[in-house]
Amino acid sequence: MTLAMQTRRASDSQRALLRRSSQNSTSSPSSPVVEAVDFCRSKPRLVELEKQLYYLANGGGNLLEVMKTCQSLLSDCDSVNGIFSVFCSCSWVDRYCEPVISQLFYELVSSQHASSNGTLLLTELETACEELLKVLTHLGTPNTLQFNVVSLLYNLSRLSSLPSSHQEAVQSYLEEIARALWPYSKPSAPNLWANEAFCDAQCDILKACGKVLEKKCPVNTERTFQMIIGKLVSGDISKYSRFRLLEIRELILNSFINTTNCTHKITKMLNYTKLLNHTWYRLVLIQTLIPL
Repeated sequence: MTLAMQTRRASDSQRALLRRSSQNSTSSPSSPVVEAVDFCRSKPRLVELEKQLYYLANGGGNLLEVMKTCQSLLSDCDSVNGIFSVFCSCSWVDRYCEPVISQLFYELVSSQHASSNGTLLLTELETACEELLKVLTHLGTPNTLQFNVVSLLYNLSRLSSLPSSHQEAVQSYLEEIARALWPYSKPSAPNLWANEAFCDAQCDILKACGKVLEKKCPVNTERTFQMIIGKLVSGDISKYSRFRLLEIRELILNSFINTTNCTHKITKMLNYTKLLNHTWYRLVLIQTLIPL
């Protein structure tokens, strides 16, 4: 009986400790894990498209062949979502060079829109933006593929050939997503800043429309800036995220005119390092530098 009573008392005290720790944890923000989505490993045709896009971004490959591959896949309505996901996952390669991948995406959207054949890639883009906004509005945790939509939007906004009406639509989505991200800079919000995909999304949005946001909504934009400065002196982000945030800090100091050459080169180098983490891009680079 004594042993049973002692065991019961011990379990009661453990439950009390758990209750206290759970109460204390509510006072500090949680750090949820951003799910990494790898969608096309089991689909050879999408893997081939991904490889072709990396070749194209690296200055190799054939634009017509890639276009034919996309059009062949688009003939199957079930493949439209997969094609869109490939473009989202590869679009970050455009970040510090000519946005070749985003340009190809826009050409596909335009041709599909003109033919009105099957499900449009444009609809996929709009749906993805709405889904991301829905998750962010509820302070949820988007996955990496949802965050990659921001990279595609950012690179689309850089296209000089984009008509003004389409440019306004892309800018509108970027500003809406920026507003949905503001609560994540509050102390009580889930801490997603430790994730590189989240930092990429924040930085791409601020590069695209930071100057506009600073004028329209100075208080919320300033809170985000202060969070970025705080993260730069903290130790809870990766080196890649640190240099991406440093690039934004330089933009802030220069009133969003342009980055310094030094910061741009460092960030470009880190983007190159990130490229090397992708198997297909490593193969493309090796084959380009060492002709067979």
